[in-house]
Order: sequence, then C-alpha cells, then structure tokens
Amino acid sequence: MNKIFLIIKREYLTRVRKRSFIVMTILGPLLMAATIVIPIYLATRNDETKIIAVLDETGIFYQKFKDSDNIRFHYLVSDLATAKANFSKTDDHALLYIPKTEVSLPTNAILYSEKSVSINVTSYIQNVMSRQIEELKLQARLRELQTDKKEPVAVDDLLRSIKTSVDINTMKIGENGQESKSYTEINMGLGMFAGFLIYFFIFMFGSQVMRGVIEEKTNRIVEVIISSVKPFQLMMGKIIGVGMVGLTQFLLWVILTFMIVSLDT
Repeated sequence: MNKIFLIIKREYLTRVRKRSFIVMTILGPLLMAATIVIPIYLATRNDETKIIAVLDETGIFYQKFKDSDNIRFHYLVSDLATAKANFSKTDDHALLYIPKTEVSLPTNAILYSEKSVSINVTSYIQNVMSRQIEELKLQARLRELQTDKKEPVAVDDLLRSIKTSVDINTMKIGENGQESKSYTEINMGLGMFAGFLIYFFIFMFGSQVMRGVIEEKTNRIVEVIISSVKPFQLMMGKIIGVGMVGLTQFLLWVILTFMIVSLDT
C-alpha cells in the first residue's frame, strides 16, 4: 500500500507542477463557457420554420405575436379541449394557451407540444406578452394619475411598477393524449453539463494515463519501477494519481468560474 501511495504522490505532484496544467486551469473556464454558449447559439439559429397556434381567451394578445424569420403564428377560436384534440392532426409545432383571468392581467400561459420546445420560441412569446401587459399597465397607470391629479411620479418608479414577468409552462402531449410537464431549460442544461463531464473525464483521464505510460517506457523508467513494484500497483497508482489531478483541475475550474460570475454581478 505504501508503494501505491508513493506512485500516487509522484504522479500527482509531477503533473500539477507542469506548465500545461497551469495554462489549462486558466483557460478552463473560457472553454466551459464556450461549451455552453455555442450549443445555445446553434439551437437558436435553427432555420426550420415553427408554426405556433395561439388560443387566447383574454383577447389581449390577438394579432400581437408578429411572425419572425423562423416562427409563424395563427389564431384559434375554438375551446382548449378541441384545440388539443386537433393538435396532432396539424403541422403546428406548439399550441400556446393563454387562460382568461377574472382579477388581473394574465401573466401565465401554457405551451403544448408533442416535442420539446426550443428556448428561442418560449423567449419570444414571453417578450411579446410582457411588452403587451406592460403597455396596458402603463395606460391604466397614466389614467389613474390623471384622474387623481396627484404629485408627479418619478419615471423610475413608474417603470418599476409596470414591470412584468411572464411564466410560460411547457406541457408535452404524448401519443395517447397524456400530458406531462416539460422542463426544456433544465433538460438542455443537464444534457450539456453531462456531456461536458463525459468528454472531460474520458478525454483527459485516458490521455493522461496513456501519456504517463508512454513517457516512462520511452525514458526506460518503467523497467526500474517494475523491478521494485508489481504491475498492478503501478497501474493503480497511476490511475488514482491522474484521477486526483483531473479532480483538482475541475474543482479549480469551478472556483474560477464562480469568481468570474461574482465579479460580473
């Protein structure tokens, strides 16, 4: 066991002190950011035209969703049950349902789809609904100020009072008509993070072990080591030592990324 510990110590300290380890530790957060930003950028640049059916019970957003380069909207006048029943028979990408509210302006909507809805679609809908609701709030607020004839309100306070956040709930419709909650952002984030982890551990860990074996074989060091330790002990020490180097670098990446985000906020 003491021999394995010595091999682990040698493998760990040798690689941690290398210039390549220091350089990759600094560049790591930038590479991690690229693995997140690039897939999102490619996802938002999908050229496929998506047709969204809008069922607005409030009537507030009628003709407010303008067609973009890859998103088209059309409006339904049927009830929700009929719209969902006919959804699978159409070429629509999703069904946007805005329920009618009795008390206040609608700040929630449901997006039905047979497939996962892309982030650019939900973001576009949220932006349109937010702008329309804020416009209605601003008009009501101005009428209130004119009626009450109170002291002028600061612009910042007025804008803060009409600020609106819209929540879009995505629901996935199965083949048998069953509905289930869809978490597009979480699934996308977890998929990218898991893919990055798999790539990181397979590529870095395997290449480091292979490089260590090749270096010792080229320098004839392995012949000296094998004379004093068993091959199992040598390989076990290398695997654990290189694994600890990878975990150390990954933890440093997490810390540096957290520091960069904290500085930006």
